[in-house]
Amino acid sequence: MAVDFVGAAGSLANTVSIPTHQRGDCIVIAALRTNNTSASLPSGWIGLSSAGTSNLAMRLGFRIAQSDSETSGTWTNATGLSCVVFRPTVGTIAVPTQIQAAATSTAVTYGALTGVVAADNYIDQSFAMFGSTLLDTNAIETPPTGATFLDKQSQTGLAFASFRLTTNAFGNWTQQTVTLASAVWRTGVVRIAEYPFPAFGGGGFRPVNIRGGADQ
Repeated sequence: MAVDFVGAAGSLANTVSIPTHQRGDCIVIAALRTNNTSASLPSGWIGLSSAGTSNLAMRLGFRIAQSDSETSGTWTNATGLSCVVFRPTVGTIAVPTQIQAAATSTAVTYGALTGVVAADNYIDQSFAMFGSTLLDTNAIETPPTGATFLDKQSQTGLAFASFRLTTNAFGNWTQQTVTLASAVWRTGVVRIAEYPFPAFGGGGFRPVNIRGGADQ
């Protein structure tokens, strides 16, 4: 039993083609914008966080797929999008938790995030990480320790990448740092945890309106 990684994609646009998926999958998108204000959250997506400074902003959002043909919607004003998909094996995905970090330095930091333990009655968990920098020649695709590189997108003045936890495990994601050339950077870490079915009852996937668009 596990939270299975399904696929990843990225784009230098305000939409992205979501990798192959099915009903019940957890789709997470990181929207990057070269501005202090984040891109807009599309209808049907639930906001996890939104922050920006030093002309680099990130918005994290997710949705639980209701079909095998979900679309990203338009993340208005986004410069680029990173998308990852995870699948529960026997249960349902709980509401993801997240943390963002940002600075101008050589130390690109993926912040610590509290995980779950078996005693919490969760089946399994994984983590997704998103890194971005305004120095497009930086190797932002370098994975933090314990993570596997998934996708990179870059253009003049922006580069960003996605990663996943290499081996699922209960417990916390501990802060990890990747050393690159000094530049503005912003990162996000998202925890995806599977809860035993039917934790939310009635075949539903989570205990809030998954078609809502407002930030949580």
